[in-house]
Amino acid sequence: MAFKDRIKTGLYNINLKTLTARDAKHWSQKAMQIIDSPKIKVVSLDVFDTCLIRSSFYPSDIYCYMNEHRPEEVKFDIVAARKTAEEQLAKGGDKYPNLNAIWEWIRNEYGLTENQMLQLEKAETEAEKKFSHARRCVYEIYQYAVKKGKRVIAVSDMYLNSTTIKELLEHCGYHNFSKIYVSCEYHASKHEGTLYDIVAKEEQISPSEILHIGDYWPSDGWRTRKRGWHSVCIPSAYQYFLCSSGKASTFVNDHFSTWRDRFMLNYILDRCEAYGGLSFRKGTLNLEMFAIACLFPMLYRISEFLLNNREINSNYSRLCFLSRDAWLPMVAYNKIRDYAERGLCAEYLDRKSV
Repeated sequence: MAFKDRIKTGLYNINLKTLTARDAKHWSQKAMQIIDSPKIKVVSLDVFDTCLIRSSFYPSDIYCYMNEHRPEEVKFDIVAARKTAEEQLAKGGDKYPNLNAIWEWIRNEYGLTENQMLQLEKAETEAEKKFSHARRCVYEIYQYAVKKGKRVIAVSDMYLNSTTIKELLEHCGYHNFSKIYVSCEYHASKHEGTLYDIVAKEEQISPSEILHIGDYWPSDGWRTRKRGWHSVCIPSAYQYFLCSSGKASTFVNDHFSTWRDRFMLNYILDRCEAYGGLSFRKGTLNLEMFAIACLFPMLYRISEFLLNNREINSNYSRLCFLSRDAWLPMVAYNKIRDYAERGLCAEYLDRKSV
């Protein structure tokens, strides 16, 4: 890593430590206080990790899911193909490719028919919709801005077009966005700051009349303030978790090695955010978070084992859960079985029925 990049990374880490010293509720309240100002005419919101939370821990985990559910005629690794497509398009000069351009490259590289390409492209957007949901603390800010009569817009560095992003937002309860600015359509980015210049010009207002809210300080904070915008950065639940201890990233690498594991971790982090955020710091694990962070993974692992064990599923016709201790594992198993649409039927046996 170049010296200049090391300096930038160091400054970002210091800033992130400062931001995560206050919880998401603090930053939400600060955003609402700024919205109260009559000088603010437009509230700009980042989309992913701000308005929307994906169940996938990394964006590429969506491709892992697609890879596991790909049609039989698709023989290549979708995860590797998606990554290579974006890299090659960037080398060819397309810094901001949209989803269609990405899948067109894959089609040409792997000899897909047009119908196969369109099916895979649709599968990706459907997966995004399936695994996206509103981030509660930001949704409250959004509702507050709408109530105050502010013009609400979305600004995102993303390969999905504005129509697809609008559908995702509406699917998750955001129905009042006036406009969506996305990098792949404007050939500009938040990361470079050029997309913000376009937004200010098209909105035809002074930069000091815009409040931007996002999760990533370099793009959502520093770049906006450099242009005279107001901004509030609300770190993601994952960022809060990582900053709670130097052991956090090692813990993730050691215990969440598959995309399914990471989906579970992201679910835990998102649910715990409402109770102050999952943390390695002492005295932070209350009863609600204990249930989410400890009890839920245990029940999930038991259910996953029962659902995927070939010997059990081949040699038995049903599963029996015995005694009060087994009632909760049975409920968890049935929910996961219904979601997976496979597995043995389960039955609860109390003392009277034994």
